[in-house]
Amino acid sequence: MGRQHFRYQRLALLSLVALLGVLVTPTKAVEIPPTGASVYLQTNGPTNTLNNGDWYTNSLAGAGNGYHYFTVDIPCAWPSTEPVHIDIFSPEMNSNAPLSDEIRGGVYDNTQFEFYAAGTPIVVPATPGPGAAGSLIQQTFVPAGTPEAWLRFYTIAAPVTCGTYVLRSATSGNDENGWRLRVGRDNDADPNNAPPANTDNFDGVAGTGDEITLGMRQASFQHDAGAADVVATCLTLYEYVTPGQPSVSFNNFDIDNVRRVRYYAPGDASYTPMGNSGGIVGSLSNDQIWNGTGATLATRVGDTINNPVSGWWRIVTCTSNHNQFIQEGQTGTPAYYEQPPTPVMALSKTDGVTLVLPGDTLNYTIAFTNTSNSTATPGSATNVTLTDNLPPDTTFVSCAINLPFTGTCNHAAGVVTFNITQIVRPGEVGTLNVQVTVNDPITTVPVVNNVTLTFNDTLNNVFQPLNASDSDLVNPTAVTVVGFTALVRVDDIQVRWSTSQELETQGFHIYRSTSDDPATAVQVTENLIPALGAQTNYQWLDTNAEPNVHYYYWLVEVDANNNLSMIGPTDAQIERYSIFTPFVIR
Repeated sequence: MGRQHFRYQRLALLSLVALLGVLVTPTKAVEIPPTGASVYLQTNGPTNTLNNGDWYTNSLAGAGNGYHYFTVDIPCAWPSTEPVHIDIFSPEMNSNAPLSDEIRGGVYDNTQFEFYAAGTPIVVPATPGPGAAGSLIQQTFVPAGTPEAWLRFYTIAAPVTCGTYVLRSATSGNDENGWRLRVGRDNDADPNNAPPANTDNFDGVAGTGDEITLGMRQASFQHDAGAADVVATCLTLYEYVTPGQPSVSFNNFDIDNVRRVRYYAPGDASYTPMGNSGGIVGSLSNDQIWNGTGATLATRVGDTINNPVSGWWRIVTCTSNHNQFIQEGQTGTPAYYEQPPTPVMALSKTDGVTLVLPGDTLNYTIAFTNTSNSTATPGSATNVTLTDNLPPDTTFVSCAINLPFTGTCNHAAGVVTFNITQIVRPGEVGTLNVQVTVNDPITTVPVVNNVTLTFNDTLNNVFQPLNASDSDLVNPTAVTVVGFTALVRVDDIQVRWSTSQELETQGFHIYRSTSDDPATAVQVTENLIPALGAQTNYQWLDTNAEPNVHYYYWLVEVDANNNLSMIGPTDAQIERYSIFTPFVIR
């Protein structure tokens, strides 16, 4: 619920921004909220009134009765010689910060922060709790009246174990504590001095896999940017939607039905930081309840989006001055102030030929590329795995991973699996080789080899798999076809062909597709069309062709050894037109 504030609080905000401008470096992905942001974090005590907007920490029945949680993701590419420092700005309730540290009841309460080891699970809304397994440090802060400052809360000694660390924040009683978090390396023992360059990105090159990332799993927000509806009153958060979900729900709490929420799918060019156009309009929660029809204090409903595009969604929340709220998005999914490094992979495959014969050796080259170097958020791909489904009627010979990449390749039951050891950085290209021989007979045409690439980002998010294929026709040796056409015959399509030579040919089948890719063609003849010898004209009528659909046809010859060879394509389309007669009124 919105709350009234006094003029001295607005002046305090200006003083706070000025102070932060002296003490911190420019905005980084490992400083939340970013420097200059008008929307800040607040952790409320359990007995704070729920209309102040912090469901996670509130002890009322139906509320979370838990804590605020933040994730610190340290990549495995972080330099082994560099420790990582966890710094908190003004972790205590401070009488010099009446705007962000709000006293309730006349007495300032204690606050508590706890940091947990990599791999500590977060279970909504109250795990891990105080002293839980994995705790590295727990510290209680008593109220203060000294100028706010950065505190070195904890240092992860080198070599740093990579993974996802957890920070828990809590406030006692009914106060509301505003604070900030910064993580990175340092060159002195004073967190109030400006950190060194590339504090969160050691090599200074974006997306190479050594970037530390901060996420918010459970947090509440507030701004004091004034009453006007401007960019400063809006918050954009990024959340990752994994592939293959039939739907996704986005939740918010206690926005008091003021202003707007809007969702933007990955790559949506209509995005605006004010959320006043484009995207998908979201619902606003009322006082002390979640958003969505039928939602209550205890029950989330949210805004459901069916068949969501996978990737980084942007959630824009704009609300009124001094209104504390929760923008959760997906329950249990971290949110970020900036889009984390995002790999973009490309995949191709070829054997360099288009026609094959029994006994041929096929040398497939598979190439993968991280093209995110051309994007605004380059990122490294991790856990890169390629699964190559070899064509039927082929025999595996060998596989290899080419330098600079290494890893393993294994064959089992017609499937070759490649596991790449290294991360794939932006702009890097890798190649793999697979060799097979073509069996005799060939009973499946065309000869199609399909490969699938799966990968994650450095946060271990799963990305949409990529597919590539190579398709070869079988070079006919037992028949010579001198004509192959498809002609429209009113409601049907007639497929014709002629032969000048037939050697041990059993007969023919017709394959059809709506694409010119033979890998998509399916057999449409129920029975084999018998071979009648050389110098024969053949025809077959497709009575199942639909109007206004473009069809492609292939002729498949079956020889005496049951080898299949494919010829084509030819194509045709039955046209249908609608004639409209003008209706004239005199």
